[in-house]
Formats: sequence, C-alpha cells, structure tokens
Amino acid sequence: MRPMTLSESGHSTKEVSLREIFDGVGEVAAVSDVTLDEMADRIAIGGWPALQGLSPRDAQSFMRSYLDDIARVDLKDSGLDEAHRDPRRVSRFLRAYARHVATPATTATITSDTAIGGEPPIHQETAAGYLTLICSDGVSESACVGIG
Repeated sequence: MRPMTLSESGHSTKEVSLREIFDGVGEVAAVSDVTLDEMADRIAIGGWPALQGLSPRDAQSFMRSYLDDIARVDLKDSGLDEAHRDPRRVSRFLRAYARHVATPATTATITSDTAIGGEPPIHQETAAGYLTLICSDGVSESACVGIG
C-alpha cells in the first residue's frame, strides 16, 4: 500500500497538475489558502490513512515507532547473520538512507553517512542486506531499484 496524495487525503484543490507542469502545457498557476504551517503539518503527518486524524507530533511518534520495529523485529527473519542484526546499526542506516532519498547518492555515500557518534560506517555489503530488507518490507520502493 502506498501513502495517499494530498489530493486523495482532501488537502489539495487539484488546481495544478504536475503532469501539465512537466509536459510544459501552457502556464500553470493557482493560489492556495493553505498556510506554510499547515503544509508543514501535512508533510509531518504524511499520507498513511491511519495517521490522518493524528496531530503531527503523534503521527511522527507513530512513524518513529514503526521504523524502530523494522530495526528490531524484521531483522530476525532477514537472513542477515547475527553480527549484522544490530538494531542500532539498522537505525543508523535508515536515518542515512532517509537523508539521501531523492538524490543520486550511491550506496558508498549512504554508508559513509552512517559514521556518526564515533561509530564506524556500515559496510556496503551490510547496507545491501538492509536495502533488501526495506525493499521487501515495502518501506521504500526506491530501495528496490537494482535488487534482483
């Protein structure tokens, strides 16, 4: 299941089409009554249906818990060996991966970004296992690119 768009969640007027913008169809313009704070709230809440009635703080808490569960629970059935199933390492990787979503970052760039707090970077082979995990769990479709 994918998250809802702003249009699907009822938070868009649908006056501007990204397709028209990218296709260069004439001049595309609209005015929105949505304030910057309201848009920031929509970004923080995200598009998951179950989160729509929550405050931004509660939605973010839910998402942090979800990512913690992936790091702690999903690793048990991941096929990774014991040495690579440390939830703290997976969490470090998920944070680094999130910082590079929608960028052309390589696995090497992402793994080098996991070296925080005096911890060494995660090895690229381990990162490949984590990418397989977040792909198979449906956490990130972009993680599935290039995975057999």
